Amino acid sequence: MLYSSSIGVLVNQIKTLGIPVTKRIETSSGSELDEPYLLSALGIDASTGADTSATQENRPFARPRGPARKR
Repeated sequence: MLYSSSIGVLVNQIKTLGIPVTKRIETSSGSELDEPYLLSALGIDASTGADTSATQENRPFARPRGPARKR
């Protein structure tokens, strides 16, 4: 897990090593990171192992709930 304040530093370090960063997966809850979601996010068909990045559907980023209001 990376905090949002450190992701930029990590991406820049990886790019200086010559490794292209082509995909980033962001989530608001660890329960969203199951195997089928990760395989689809990477563009891999779970049943065949084939690359399906051209037909991939993006799951929208779930916005976190705001703080509860005092009454």
